[in-house]
Amino acid sequence: MRAQDVYNRHEANCGIWQLVTGLDPRASWRRRHGSAWLGSPIAQLIRGAVIYIDAYQDRFHSRIAEDRILGEQGIRPILEGLFTMLNGELNGLDGGVLDGLLRDVSRAAGYDPETWEILEEVATS
Repeated sequence: MRAQDVYNRHEANCGIWQLVTGLDPRASWRRRHGSAWLGSPIAQLIRGAVIYIDAYQDRFHSRIAEDRILGEQGIRPILEGLFTMLNGELNGLDGGVLDGLLRDVSRAAGYDPETWEILEEVATS
């Protein structure tokens, strides 16, 4: 799984729900989250991590978590920091949605977001 796929799914979910305002009682919070996402600094930080994770995978054909320098000392502290930042001001973003997104991005990088252990690689067919 690529981190960009996770990120794109998140953006698509926010955009789709903007179109169905009034049809779903949860649409108003999704609309607010989607609108806040567009200019949010934390969204830009997450996007930067996603780009880096996938660029690493494209270049080295392995998950960044398996790299002891760029993974363990580079991207992992960034991801952990992004989780910490969810405790701060989110300017209309839904922290639960961002938590789920960061968990999926962490898994795409090769980490278990609960323990920060490297996940076993799943064979794809």
